[in-house]
Amino acid sequence: MNAPYQADAGSTPVSAPVPRGWRLSLVAGWAIGLGAIGALVHFADPWIVAAYTRVLDLLIGGGIIPLTDADEGFGRGVPDLELYVASQDPVAWSLVLVALVLLGLMTFAKALQFHRFCRLLGCRVSFAQSAFGYVHTHVVSRLVPFSAGWSAQATTLEWNGVEPRTAGRAVFLGRGFQVFETALFALVGLVLLGPIDGILLLGWPLVILALAVFLTTTREGRRGRARSRVAASRELGRSLLRRPATFGELALYSIAAFLLMDVAAYTVSQAFTSEHVILNAETSLILMGIVGGYIARLVPIAPGGLGQFEWGFALVLYTGGLGFPEAATITLLVSAARYVAGGLMLAVVFLVARSAERPRLETIIGDFAGRAARGRTQ
Repeated sequence: MNAPYQADAGSTPVSAPVPRGWRLSLVAGWAIGLGAIGALVHFADPWIVAAYTRVLDLLIGGGIIPLTDADEGFGRGVPDLELYVASQDPVAWSLVLVALVLLGLMTFAKALQFHRFCRLLGCRVSFAQSAFGYVHTHVVSRLVPFSAGWSAQATTLEWNGVEPRTAGRAVFLGRGFQVFETALFALVGLVLLGPIDGILLLGWPLVILALAVFLTTTREGRRGRARSRVAASRELGRSLLRRPATFGELALYSIAAFLLMDVAAYTVSQAFTSEHVILNAETSLILMGIVGGYIARLVPIAPGGLGQFEWGFALVLYTGGLGFPEAATITLLVSAARYVAGGLMLAVVFLVARSAERPRLETIIGDFAGRAARGRTQ
C-alpha cells in the first residue's frame, strides 16, 4: 500500500484531497441503507414489527398513533387489538443489559486482536491507541459508505505515527480474520444443520454479496483486486503459519468475538420474548443468521453494510422456518443493540485514549478516495 501523504516525523499528516460531492455520497449511502431497512419493515408488516419491538406502545403513549379511531393522533387506530396487547408485554431489560455487556466484550476482543496485529507488524503504538483506532473506525465505518471504514483504520494508525504500508497490512489482517471467522462458523453451521440445509440458508446472503460486488466493481477491477488479494493473503498466511502460536492466539480472538455476538443476539431475542410475542429461534439458526449477515455486508454499499446485514440475517432466519415478521424483529433488535453498544464503547475509548490522534471525517473520505484511485491505476 502506498502512502496517501508525505509527512515529517511528529507532524500532522497531510491527507489526500477531499473529493467533490463527498457529502452527497454520504447522503446517498444512508438513503440506500435506510431504504433497505424500510423495505425490510414493510415486507414484515410495520404494525407487527412496531408491536413486537414495543415501539407501538411508545407511539400510543406519546399520542402519535391513536389506539382507536375515537382517540387523538395521526392516522387511524391500531388495526388489531392483539397488536396492542403484544405491545404491552414487559421487556426483560436485565437481559438487554447483559446483551450490551456481551457486545462490549466482543468489541474489546476485536480491539485486542487489532492491537496484536499492530504489534506483530512492528507498530509502536500503545493498546489505548490501537484500541481507539479500532473502536473509533468501527463506529466511523457505520457512518461512511463502501469500504471507507476500513480505510479509516489505516488513516487513524497513520495519524498516530504508523507507516502507511504497515497500517495497510494491519487493516488487511483485520479483514482477513473477519473472513476467517465467518467461514469457520459457516462450517460449524453446516455441521450442526447438515450441508444441504446450511447451504440453502446462506443462499440469499450470497446473492446479496454477489450483487454488492457487481455494483461496486468493474470486471477488470474484480479480476485485479482478486489477484492482488490472493497474493497478499498467501504472503500473510505463510507468515502466520510459521508462527502457529500467534495464529492460534489471533484465531481465538475471532472465535471469542463471534461467540459473544451469537450469545448477545440470542439474549436480545429472549429479552423481548413474552406471552404474546414469541421470538424463539434455535441457537444454531441465530448463529447462521449472524454468518449470513456478515456475508451480506462483506462488500458494504451503505454505511457499515446497513440494510445488507439486516436482510442477510433476516432471510436466514426466515429460510430456517421463522415467520418473516419475527425474523425481521429479531434482526432489528440485534442491530439496535449493536449500534448502542458501539456508541457506548466509543465513549469509553474516547475517555481512556484522549491523547490519540483522530482524523476528521473529511480526511478519512479523502484518503479513501486516494487509495481507491491508486487501486484503479495500479
